[in-house]
Amino acid sequence: MAAAASRKSRAAAVNSGRVDVSWAASGGAASYRLERKGPGETAFREIAAGLTATTYQDTAVSPASAYDYRVRAENAAGLSGYSATASATTPPVVTSGAYTGATIGRIRPAAGSTTVVDEGKAYDLTAGGADIISAADEFHFAYQQRTGDFDVKVRLASVTKASEWTKAGLMVRESLDAGSVNAFMLATPDVNGHRFTYRPTAGGSTIARGTGVVSYPNTWLRLQRQGDLVSGYRSSDGVNWLLVGSARMTLSPTVYFGMALTSHNIVQMATAQFRDLADLNAPAPLPPVAPVGVAATAASSSRINLSWAASDRATSYVVERKGPADADFVPIASGVTGTTYADSAGLAANTTYGYRVRAVNAAGTSGASQAATATTQPSVPAQTPLVGVDIGAPKPVGSTVEVTPGRDYDVTAGGVDISGTSDQLHFAYKQVTGDFDVKVRIQSLSQQDLFTKAGIMARTSLAGGSSNVAVVLTPSDRGARLQVRRTDGGLTEASGSGSAPAVFPNAWVRLKRVGDLFTSYRSTDGVNWTLFKSATVSLAQTLYLGLAAVSHNTSATTLAQFRDFGNA
Repeated sequence: MAAAASRKSRAAAVNSGRVDVSWAASGGAASYRLERKGPGETAFREIAAGLTATTYQDTAVSPASAYDYRVRAENAAGLSGYSATASATTPPVVTSGAYTGATIGRIRPAAGSTTVVDEGKAYDLTAGGADIISAADEFHFAYQQRTGDFDVKVRLASVTKASEWTKAGLMVRESLDAGSVNAFMLATPDVNGHRFTYRPTAGGSTIARGTGVVSYPNTWLRLQRQGDLVSGYRSSDGVNWLLVGSARMTLSPTVYFGMALTSHNIVQMATAQFRDLADLNAPAPLPPVAPVGVAATAASSSRINLSWAASDRATSYVVERKGPADADFVPIASGVTGTTYADSAGLAANTTYGYRVRAVNAAGTSGASQAATATTQPSVPAQTPLVGVDIGAPKPVGSTVEVTPGRDYDVTAGGVDISGTSDQLHFAYKQVTGDFDVKVRIQSLSQQDLFTKAGIMARTSLAGGSSNVAVVLTPSDRGARLQVRRTDGGLTEASGSGSAPAVFPNAWVRLKRVGDLFTSYRSTDGVNWTLFKSATVSLAQTLYLGLAAVSHNTSATTLAQFRDFGNA
C-alpha cells in the first residue's frame, strides 16, 4: 500500500538566503520528495528526493522572494498524494552606508588608503601588510556593514605586484580585529591565480582552496552569503561563474563586508583597482534537476550501455548501479560530462542490473533519476583460443597471455614495424576459412614510439613477408590505419594517417571480409560502428586471423590489452 500524504507542512524564512521546511510524518512512508515553486515558475519542480527526515533547509533561494512548497511520501508501493502547500517569503538584504577605509593589523611599511573613483561602484586601494593568512591578518579594508545574506561581484582591473602573493578581493569579517573570523575571495597578480580562503574561528588557522588563471582587466570575483554558507566564485566576463570554494561558518547576522588588499611585502606597498562593484540581482545558483529518460541496453554478456536526457543546469553526472548482491544503488562513475555511459565493470552474463543517474553542478547534486534495468546477454560459447607467435624474429621477443578464454588477451610485443616488405610483430592467431567479421576493444596500449601499433590482422602465412590486411591503432596522434600487403614480399600500403586519435579504454576496431573485400570500422562502444577504410585484396580462403602488436622499438616492448574479441 502506498504511503499516506502528509497532513501538515510548514515553511519559514530564516533569512534572505534560507527557508526551513518541515512536515508531519506520514504513515507507511520510507522517504519523502520535496517540490518547490519560486518566482517566475508556473509549476512545481522537485528539489530533493530520498529524504528520510521530516525537515529540509532550502538555501537555493533569493532575497525578497516568495516560495511555495509541497511534499509527497514514498514507499515500495509508490508515491502518496501531495501535502497542502506551505509558503514563505525571504526578507531583503540590508546594507548600511558607504565604504570606509581601515588598515587592519600591524601597519607596515605604511597605512593603506581608499580612493573613491565612483561611489558604490569603483575604488582604488593601496596597502602594505605581511598577508591575509594564518591566525592574524595585515591588510587594508574598504568596508561597510551588512545584515543578512548578500551576493556581490567586482571586477579587478589591475593589481600591482609587490609579491607573487599580493592579494586583492572581496571579504566578509565578523569584526575588524586582525584575527577575526572571515572569508576572502581573492586574486593574485599572476601565476598563483585565484583562492577562496576562510578562518572559521577567531585567531585560528586560515584554510585556502582554489586556482585558476587571472587576466586583468577582466578578473571578476564574487562573494556570496546564504545563511551560514559563504561561497567564492571567479569569472572572466562577470556573467558566467565558476565556484572556487565554499565553507559553512558561524557569522553574526550583521558583518563587515568589502574590498581587501595586502601587498604580502612589509617594505613595499601594492595597489588594486576595483571596478563595477555591484549586488547580483540574479537568483543564487541552483542545483540541477534530476535526469529523465534513462535507458539501459545490454551490448554483450559483459557490457551495458546507458543514455539519458540532458538535465537543466547540469555540468556532469554520477552513475549509480544496483546488482544482485547490492542492498542499494552504489556510485560507479562520477564526472561524466556526456549523456551516455558504457558499464563494463565486473558485469556477469545473463544478469539483471539497475541503474540511475544524478546530475551535478557547483550548487549541488540532484535527486536520483527513475531507475532503468537491463539484463546482460548470455555467455557465448567458448571460442577457439588464440595462439601467440613472434613473426619476423622481433627484438625484444613478445608473448600472449590469455586473460579470459577466447575473449581477452594481453599481448606483449617488440619489433621494428608492421610495414615495408616484411614484418616484425607478435601475433595471437587462429585459422579461419571464408568470410569473417570480428571486433575487439583495445583497452590500453603502452607507447614505445609514435608508431607503436595494435589491432586486428589477417595474413596468408606466419612468414615475415606474408601478404596481409590489418586495421591498427597507435597510442599517439597518428590515429588509425588500414594496412595492406597484396603479395608475399610486396610493399605495404597504408591509408588513414592523421585520422582521429584512439581514446582508450574504449577504442574498438573491426575487420570484415566478404570475398576479396576487406572493410575496417571504428567505434567507441562496440555497438555503433563508423566505416573507416576498405580494400579489395586477393588472399587465400584460409587465413591466419587474430590480434597483432608491434612496439616499433627494438629496445622495449609494448603491452596491448585486447578485450571482448569475438564476432561482430
